[in-house]
Amino acid sequence: MFNTKRLLTPILFMLSIATTHAAEYKKGFFIKGEVGKIFAQKFKQTPGIAPVYIDGSVSNYALYGASIGYKFNTKLSTSLDIQFRQFKYSAIQGPQQAYQKINNYFVFLNGYYNIITATMFTPYLTVGAGYTYNQPGALQATQTLMSGNYNSPGQNTRAFAWNAGLGVKAKCNNTIDLELTYRYVGLGQIKVSSSTDDFGDQLDAASQNLKGHQITAGIVFNI
Repeated sequence: MFNTKRLLTPILFMLSIATTHAAEYKKGFFIKGEVGKIFAQKFKQTPGIAPVYIDGSVSNYALYGASIGYKFNTKLSTSLDIQFRQFKYSAIQGPQQAYQKINNYFVFLNGYYNIITATMFTPYLTVGAGYTYNQPGALQATQTLMSGNYNSPGQNTRAFAWNAGLGVKAKCNNTIDLELTYRYVGLGQIKVSSSTDDFGDQLDAASQNLKGHQITAGIVFNI
């Protein structure tokens, strides 16, 4: 015989725990540290008989960040975020191979809108804008069909940057929250100067847009 009471008891117990630990975000300052990964869009081949960039992947092997923020009320908050990323562009096309390391630094002012629930979990939306500084190394290419080996110096660039996304935070206690955040980020351009290959041929300056999907995990300390 179906026992409704036996089925509902554990469900009600779990709901009572979740409700008891419901997140309560009062106004005040907080600091945050985070790590993560960005899945950057591929670099596209640049125009020309001897293209400076060829189609290739951009992998991210470091992403660290720190923030200080303020909660205005249970729904609205803001933070000043500083992040550092390292990328590696690599490509192979026939006999041609290309390689470049890229460092990226940015400062963002982000806003957050919390979606209040009766549990310890709080989903949120976020959007922000700020300043990015890209520091690319030299673009090194070897064994090209139409030119000799070349080494195009990277140009440091500063630009407007933006991000938008969503996330969820779990309230551990009144002091500590855990966060998981997705963002789509635009990080300006990567530029290289004109250069000369081993045959003495001139190669034009070139640029690529740096952007992609970012996922970070963070720990928040409420002050």
